[in-house]
Order: sequence, then structure tokens, then C-alpha cells
Amino acid sequence: SLSVEYRYFCEETGEDSGWISESSKSVGKNGTWKIQVRDAAGNIAEEEITVDNIDTEAPVIRGIKEKSEGETKSNEK
Repeated sequence: SLSVEYRYFCEETGEDSGWISESSKSVGKNGTWKIQVRDAAGNIAEEEITVDNIDTEAPVIRGIKEKSEGETKSNEK
């Protein structure tokens, strides 16, 4: 029943939450995050999590084809 604090930081992105009470963190960039948990007695546990599935590139549309009465039309030049 002791209170705990959390710290989320990523050296690659320079983000550091400091010690906070929230037990979850949303991230917007890929990187290796260190998560620390500190209890009221000052004990600290640490774990690393690698986030590598955030896609920040916009999609590119190429070669749109449109069907019209059995024919295929293309907008490619």
C-alpha cells in the first residue's frame, strides 16, 4: 500500500518525465525508453522498452486506376 512514482525517459529523443504519479506514458517517437519505479522507501526498479513501430511518414498514392464499363483507365503519365 506504499505510494510509488514513475519516471519515463529516452536519451535518443531527450524526453524525461521526471518523477510523476502516472503509471502509463504515451510516446510519439521511436526510441529506447527507460522506465523507473520508485517506492516511498526510495527503492528504484528500472526496465528498458524499445518502441520501434511508430510510422510518421505520410502515405504516397501512385497509379490510381478507375474502371468504367469494363475498361480500365489510368491517370499515370
